[in-house]
Amino acid sequence: ERYYEAFTQIAQRKEELTKVICAALIVTGKYFLQENNPERSVDFFKKAAITSGNRPAILKEIITLLLQHHCGKEAEEFLKRYPPDLQSASEFLTLEFLVTDKINHSGSLIIDKGRKLIASGIREPDIYIIMIKRYLEAKLGESADQVAYEASKIWPNQKNLFEGLLK
Repeated sequence: ERYYEAFTQIAQRKEELTKVICAALIVTGKYFLQENNPERSVDFFKKAAITSGNRPAILKEIITLLLQHHCGKEAEEFLKRYPPDLQSASEFLTLEFLVTDKINHSGSLIIDKGRKLIASGIREPDIYIIMIKRYLEAKLGESADQVAYEASKIWPNQKNLFEGLLK
């Protein structure tokens, strides 16, 4: 934290130093997530987001880490930081879908959003994984089979993963 405080006092910040500080803040935030202290991790993640100027790559990393630790509401707050001009990009829409899946228990809403993403041409394994799980929860086995089959054709090296979800 002292390094971050010193960094904030520098008037002309070099890009390389900014990257190093962001990386350090993210690693520290990740440490606090692993220590079951999401509040403290969010403090470091906020500093990283601000330091980076809300760069999408940094936001994606933060959101992904928060989702891995079941912090959907916190991830949603960082999703709101995405630059408006990038909120129609596939990366943002995928992250939005992943966040919605974590914070919303309505399977039908998730299935509807997932169908729309896939129909729009967005192809991400995580979307298909969630769709398979949500179809199975809704007792729509044939739809889950179809999505698993489609995913296996797109990513043949992950066929076992998709088919394994059906069991």
